[in-house]
Amino acid sequence: MASVSFFWFILFSTVASASDANESESN
Repeated sequence: MASVSFFWFILFSTVASASDANESESN
């Protein structure tokens, strides 16, 4: 179960980083 939570944590972090990068490029 812990491994699943870790997976979602990494996935969310990756998406958040991608969103920040896109916003920076737009600005």
